[in-house]
Amino acid sequence: MMLHVYQLITLLMAVLVAIVTLRERNLGRQITGGVVLVMLILRIFLIK
Repeated sequence: MMLHVYQLITLLMAVLVAIVTLRERNLGRQITGGVVLVMLILRIFLIK
């Protein structure tokens, strides 16, 4: 049960990071947001 809550919170954070990254005009910040997004998505699928 706690695992699903953790994955849901991480997914919500990933969606928020994706929204901010897509709205950003600075390329450096887009890249940083993309790296954070990849790390969050990996965390969703690798935590068991």
